[in-house]
Amino acid sequence: MNSNHDLIGNGRLPFELLGHAFRYYLEGESPLYPLETLLLVCKAWNEAALGHHSLWATYRINLGDEKYTNLWLRRLPIRLHRAGAWTPFHIDIYFVDLSTRRYGGFGYARDRIDVARSNTPPLLLLLAGESGVLCARWKSLRLIIDSDSIQFTAHELAALTYPMPSLTSLHLRIHAIASDQKLFPELPSVRTLFLRDCNMACLPDMSNAREIYLDNVLCANNNQARYGLRNAPHVQYLHINGNGSSIAHSRVCPNLRTLYLECGNVAPSLQQATMPRLENLFIDFSHVRVLEKVSEFQAIAQLRTIRLTGGDEARCNPQSGVRAISPLLQK
Repeated sequence: MNSNHDLIGNGRLPFELLGHAFRYYLEGESPLYPLETLLLVCKAWNEAALGHHSLWATYRINLGDEKYTNLWLRRLPIRLHRAGAWTPFHIDIYFVDLSTRRYGGFGYARDRIDVARSNTPPLLLLLAGESGVLCARWKSLRLIIDSDSIQFTAHELAALTYPMPSLTSLHLRIHAIASDQKLFPELPSVRTLFLRDCNMACLPDMSNAREIYLDNVLCANNNQARYGLRNAPHVQYLHINGNGSSIAHSRVCPNLRTLYLECGNVAPSLQQATMPRLENLFIDFSHVRVLEKVSEFQAIAQLRTIRLTGGDEARCNPQSGVRAISPLLQK
């Protein structure tokens, strides 16, 4: 074998082609068939797999199973080393508590919840590195701890307090016990921000986000909640679900093109905001109060698309919805 970019395995498979095959294998990785299996096929595959640093920089960690989680705790330092010194990290850590009512009451016993609760902090610390040095290489982070029984202290989430200058996508679903320590304080490159069922001390840095999705986000620091979106001048798509009245907005939203309201109320600052590029408005027909508020929007006359979606409340009381939407249609 001459080099990583020459033919591999007696001239049969090129290095780049093996990379595609390895990434396909990565998509279906399981505890029985981990990525490390590729290293055991032959010497040529071993060298090729180690030469593709991006393989070792993608981490999909399903918490809840103790053996699988312990396996990740042992393998993660080795994979971080194999990723090289510059490869961006793509991180996906998730746990779904299937014992909750919305999932039919089936599933995880208390010990699996405890596994997720106790192992999330050490995994995040390993990924952050000493003093958060590896956080500079985080490119995408999906952290889903979907359990009302799991809450984390600020100390346990210390890995999320470091600057992440390269992070472009953040998908978060987590409950953190209130403190003065802000999570995700510096996200200068983030473009997509998805927060769902989050209970946090304050909102993350949104200053450069283009797409923001807020679904049932609670902020212990009410001032931070109210001023969070006032520091999001570049947002183009905004989806608010839950109580939108607690989140204030900038008086001018110069780049907002699509607004999706799926909440029971909206903040007065949003009603009065100037949105020169707003073209699309999506409203949940179930929330009649939102329809009434939207008719007072300053930007209503320039809209190209208004789409209404309905739920049970709209079907049960359609007349109230029609009355609410009439002023909007007149405009």
